[in-house]
Amino acid sequence: MKRRPFVLTLILTLTIAFTSASPAFAKKKKEKKQTTDKIEAPAVPIIGDADSNGVVSSAEARALMQNPQLKQQLFNATQAEQSLFYNSLENKIRIQLLKMAKAYGTPRWAFVIERAEQAGLSASDAERIALVMKR
Repeated sequence: MKRRPFVLTLILTLTIAFTSASPAFAKKKKEKKQTTDKIEAPAVPIIGDADSNGVVSSAEARALMQNPQLKQQLFNATQAEQSLFYNSLENKIRIQLLKMAKAYGTPRWAFVIERAEQAGLSASDAERIALVMKR
């Protein structure tokens, strides 16, 4: 008995569609989503994380850089505490800081300093951050 490829493809597609839409599959998918939505705050408080949610937002990071006591606390912190802070930053900020660190010591560094100063970050702070991010 010869079957056309279209009919076989249709049967295969319908079989996959009905088996993947079963209640058991949907329950597993739902359970997995619930476990990934939870973000656990670390046991050690993150410097500058005002709302203690484990993520340093752009507003919190800006407030930290404008507060001399918090900024000094960050720069005097241990490498582990600084690493915790920089890894807790929002992705957008962390990527910008990584790009800045990558430019440190290259001809692009002067341009990066100009951009950092436009964003409200001093040249010395930008250099400190770049050195920490390079570690």
